[in-house]
Amino acid sequence: MEKNWERERSEDMQNHACRSCNYAPDVWDDACPKFGYDCNEQWKITINVLTPTDSCRCAEARCVGTAQMAFDKRIVHKLRCTNSTWMVNDVEADAVVCAKSCNTEICKAANPRASSDYKPLRVQAADENNRCATGTCDNGLVAITGNGDLITPLDGISSVSCSSDGAWLAGSKQYDYVMCNASPCGPMRCPKLVRGPALDSGFVVPLTVTANGAECATATCPNGFVIITDKGETNGILDDTKITCQEDGSWLDSGKENHKYVMCAPPPCPFKKSDANTDGSLGRLRKHLVKAAESIESAHHPLTKLDAIAAFYRMDVCRLNMEEMFNH
Repeated sequence: MEKNWERERSEDMQNHACRSCNYAPDVWDDACPKFGYDCNEQWKITINVLTPTDSCRCAEARCVGTAQMAFDKRIVHKLRCTNSTWMVNDVEADAVVCAKSCNTEICKAANPRASSDYKPLRVQAADENNRCATGTCDNGLVAITGNGDLITPLDGISSVSCSSDGAWLAGSKQYDYVMCNASPCGPMRCPKLVRGPALDSGFVVPLTVTANGAECATATCPNGFVIITDKGETNGILDDTKITCQEDGSWLDSGKENHKYVMCAPPPCPFKKSDANTDGSLGRLRKHLVKAAESIESAHHPLTKLDAIAAFYRMDVCRLNMEEMFNH
């Protein structure tokens, strides 16, 4: 019986050598195309399982899923077993790797749900300088959600790179959608707030910015504007009803004067009447008062000190009113 099996195996090797590649192909990342593809030695290769009815069919090796087989820096789709050797046409496949496209057809240049404040990326195909497709903008990059809403401006990033899973790579992070600011002075160009003692103490609140598509963004404050220094301190009142963002990142008032940082004066009482029944609101207000008192002590500029005193008394009146409502 064993001799018969040996004879059958010998005949199979002689007549059907294409079926007898009993080893997996060697995998080497250097087989990846020079550009247009991501390659990964960990992406799996599958070899078809032949049955007795496949007597005229040779074994084949392919990459699993959407990946394609790459050999000698080109896409070959599959390997074929010939004379017990994995071959690409008539060439022995000494090393292969699985590859996925990262070119222009993979990543989306725009999200149709996004507003007119954003426009599509300028996408460039992969080439010898950029292994994958890249996206750039004239007015700055922004990350967008699937619903078309803003995630974050990509400050300091000049281009994004397409990955084979369809996401844009921006530094160490990736996003499904990245688009361009439509305007060079859009809502992301000028700051809404400045971190510092004025904001921490409740003297100011962020600007209310209105985007206008391809036009420059504008900002309003129902309780008036406050000029802010680089250190986040108040530097006087700006008597205006609307300011306009400029390409250089500054805010322009109606008198044609530019201001680097502007924020809003807070409402007379930063808490609603409905908050009077919650002790937590009073606690937060008292913390603001403590910070306000500290700012008065640390203020060096006369205007800053006067603003700090005014804010302190404004919040203190608010505290007294809330305590009265809370006690009743």
